[in-house]
Amino acid sequence: MKMPFLNFSYCHIINFSFTLLVLASSTFANQPDSATSAPNANTTLFPPQNPGRSNSKVAVIGYHRFENPARDPLAITPEQFRAQLQQIRDSGITVISMEDFLAWRRREKEIPERSALITIDDGFNCTYYVAWPILREFGYPFTFFVYSNFINKGGRSITWEQLREMQQAGVTIGSHSVSHDFLTKPKRTKPDNYDLWLENEFTQIRNELREHLGTETLVFAYPYGVHNAAVRQMGLATGYTALFTVSGKHITRETPSDELGRFIVQSDKPETFLSALKFGPTTISIANSNSNFNVTPSNGSTISDLFPLIQADIASIPDVDPKSIEMRISGIGSVPLQFDSTARKISYQLRQRLHGNNVTILVRARSTSGKRYEFTWNFQHEVSSPSMSQTLLETPTQNQ
Repeated sequence: MKMPFLNFSYCHIINFSFTLLVLASSTFANQPDSATSAPNANTTLFPPQNPGRSNSKVAVIGYHRFENPARDPLAITPEQFRAQLQQIRDSGITVISMEDFLAWRRREKEIPERSALITIDDGFNCTYYVAWPILREFGYPFTFFVYSNFINKGGRSITWEQLREMQQAGVTIGSHSVSHDFLTKPKRTKPDNYDLWLENEFTQIRNELREHLGTETLVFAYPYGVHNAAVRQMGLATGYTALFTVSGKHITRETPSDELGRFIVQSDKPETFLSALKFGPTTISIANSNSNFNVTPSNGSTISDLFPLIQADIASIPDVDPKSIEMRISGIGSVPLQFDSTARKISYQLRQRLHGNNVTILVRARSTSGKRYEFTWNFQHEVSSPSMSQTLLETPTQNQ
């Protein structure tokens, strides 16, 4: 089932769907949304039961040049860079290495729920002279994406000796193509055979890194972030396991390997960096949650009851504030639920017809300490008798 985007910004989502459910605010019609707030330090996440599933998200933050004064938006001053690294630390976000990131993606290890990966593009030697010393002050690992035509070219370009020193000290050196041209439709190059040219853009830089550094890189950053299906397919076919764009999106373990988003820092757009530090809701599936949310109708079930009882056990939410509990039903909106404080259950007896066959229930609540929770589940609603579907009951009989 494919559904549009749900415009709720609460901090904690438990998704009872066995596949990721993304719902539209328009789906929950007829009722206005209550005020929402940004994620904060009070966010609580239910731990995964299955080590193969991860609650973690990664913000990949991308830089280019470090100079004073900054010559253009892709450059920032050393002072700005140091301040941003301090802001990452003060936000409680853990900076991880590319090695740990890839191991997490392979389900070989876990990482903190809010992690960051620092990358630098192109191959300017200010990375060696300016950025690297600052990163070492913080003890932060990073990845340096370089392209063939800007290595050992003199001027501001990085040298192989400098790359070798960085690589031996633990810096990950990644591929950024040969020419840094647009891979979808080259503008500076006019190849006779586009497919061969494209393949070479992926393979030559990796071969050169292997020859000079003795390393086999598995990571690639698309020049300008531009890609299409053919480019992505070639990247995977040539052996890369992580290909990065410039779309500012946090990465989960389920994000496609050939469309890994990055937040590219620009000196004229400080909001991009701030967005990287704002981790949105975490979604886990019922199959991997330690939380015991028993729901009726059960997730993924098919029912024929015209007016079903909607019910959920919320005992897993500690110290819930009863006034904060809200239930929303797709096509109907917010409904006046009942809360049994002894049994720790919420319920609503439908007295109106459901809209559509695919029904989604969303529950939101807060604990008394202010932590926010959300979870959803869905079921199929199929009324077998046409005459029955036209019957509206003032007081429907509860389904036993």
